[in-house]
Amino acid sequence: MVRRGGGRAGQRYRPGDNPDNLRGEFADVLAWLVTLANVEGVDLEEAIRKFTAGCPGCGQLTCRCDAKLT
Repeated sequence: MVRRGGGRAGQRYRPGDNPDNLRGEFADVLAWLVTLANVEGVDLEEAIRKFTAGCPGCGQLTCRCDAKLT
């Protein structure tokens, strides 16, 4: 779940909400991911190669896995 502006628990981001807040939330998550990878000795550049040809499930650059389920 992505929290809405102000960090109110249980409320999801909706179109029209403050996009700067959403960008900030994603930046925070990315910063923590990079930090954890560094602490654990994981090379993120190497790890991301798993997705350079697209989604491992459907093979598309924009994942269509959910579309296959319907």
